[in-house]
Amino acid sequence: MIIEKIRIIFQLALAMIVLTSLLLATQGTEAASAVKLVTGWGTGTFFCRNGLIYNHGQIHFEANSIEGKKGITGNWTINIINTHTKFSEIGSIDFGKISNSRSVILVGKEQLDSLCKDQILGSNTDITIVSQCGANVNVTLTALNQQKGDFVGNVLCNKLEK
Repeated sequence: MIIEKIRIIFQLALAMIVLTSLLLATQGTEAASAVKLVTGWGTGTFFCRNGLIYNHGQIHFEANSIEGKKGITGNWTINIINTHTKFSEIGSIDFGKISNSRSVILVGKEQLDSLCKDQILGSNTDITIVSQCGANVNVTLTALNQQKGDFVGNVLCNKLEK
């Protein structure tokens, strides 16, 4: 009976070691393939070219580098939630830089516009996000179609451009 309990304990310990090894190996692979460069979020005001103004907007963005590839990839969203509906601006980030002075410039495209409904058909509108790394910093999003968002929030930077 004692030998049977020892065998079961040994099998459980061996299973835990195998599972832990698999988890660590998986995490290592993910960490090696994508490096989060910057992530940010904040609240503020969004202005449409047609005169609409949305207060209490929320912005979120992140940009990653992919191991073995040049450049970065990422996404951004602006959400306005009122009592009945959620309006959004959604897009990609295709280029970016974090300078040694910790300033952030991200460039991308607008892919969905349910806020201003001012998207240029057949084309994605270029956008630029400018900020500093840190807490309670200004975050500005400007679009070529004259849309603009002014936000205050947090920007976490994990890697500097060399």
